[in-house]
Amino acid sequence: MRTTSPNHCGYTGFMIYEKEHWGKGIASACHIARTYYAVHVLNLKTIFSAVLSPNIGSFKALRSVGYFQTGYSLAADFIDGRFRNLIRLQWVHPEYTELVFEDGIPEDLVEKINPAIELAKKALEKGKKEVML
Repeated sequence: MRTTSPNHCGYTGFMIYEKEHWGKGIASACHIARTYYAVHVLNLKTIFSAVLSPNIGSFKALRSVGYFQTGYSLAADFIDGRFRNLIRLQWVHPEYTELVFEDGIPEDLVEKINPAIELAKKALEKGKKEVML
């Protein structure tokens, strides 16, 4: 995980290369552990991540712990003879939403952000039970 202090944000990601390990909850568990570590050890307030399309499993795993989509980078990579888009996501520490959204959550994003913040709270609670620092 790369941090960009003093902004209290970081950029992160990982890959599970072996297909036999896909769809078994490993990514979700890693996201919870990584997010818990980022908050409690690195003191991060927000985390950025990204997923190459069509990796819907990773996208769902990130969303399940409170990441929300912030944009795309079209044709960000070229794999197996095809361009792949990069889906950008962000996670916000639930206790710092007012700091991050200094003017409030934009109206067009409320339906996306509020559920993500609730999932972020749940992920931190789960991390508290499952992660040993």
